[in-house]
Amino acid sequence: MSDEQSRALQVALGQRIASIRRERRLSQAELSEILKIDPTSLSRVETGRRTLSLKRLLRLGQVLGVSLSELVDVELPTPEVSRDPGEIALLAAWRRLSPPKRELAVRLVQELGRE
Repeated sequence: MSDEQSRALQVALGQRIASIRRERRLSQAELSEILKIDPTSLSRVETGRRTLSLKRLLRLGQVLGVSLSELVDVELPTPEVSRDPGEIALLAAWRRLSPPKRELAVRLVQELGRE
């Protein structure tokens, strides 16, 4: 997963947490007090600028009355799919190569990229 996709997932998870919190009619201040975290930290989680540990996610699910799977039920970002015929052909050829030939191909492409 790319950094961009990871960031998008983090934002989506934060939005999901905020949505469930609002459904439960809890303010950020109330929820952060229950979770024993700083309200600013919760705000950063809900805006995707911070992540929670698995332990805190489990506790958050308990407090909100949802399972961990319900809590993290967000759309995963779709990876960008190349439509370039050359990239598609290279990937298809790559998949047919043995590991030693893949190493050779990487070195060749790196060398070609130096020009």
